[in-house]
Amino acid sequence: MADKRNNKVIGYCGYHTWYTDHHRAEIFYNLFDDAYKQKGFMGEAILPVLKYGFTTMGLHRIEAFIGPGNAASLTLVKRFGFTKEGLLREHYFKNGIMEDSVVYSLLEHEFKM
Repeated sequence: MADKRNNKVIGYCGYHTWYTDHHRAEIFYNLFDDAYKQKGFMGEAILPVLKYGFTTMGLHRIEAFIGPGNAASLTLVKRFGFTKEGLLREHYFKNGIMEDSVVYSLLEHEFKM
């Protein structure tokens, strides 16, 4: 992701853990600098990534695993129609501790392009 005003790289948005046999993948995204957060950059970036997943990659399901305290990310996925499915306890090891993940998914037929 780049800031359109100065072409500075400010973050990334894409897929990992792609299960081709099951037509699903996990979306990931991050902004490098807090100065760019809460300004709509990720909302703008995620839409073409979702479209690409469903149309080009042939995904049926896109998953998001989000820390329970990450309010901005929880709001973002809800805005794009993701459904909360549950909680994975002690799912990620981050900063020396095990953290939970809230599981969200978006199915192809639920996606509003």
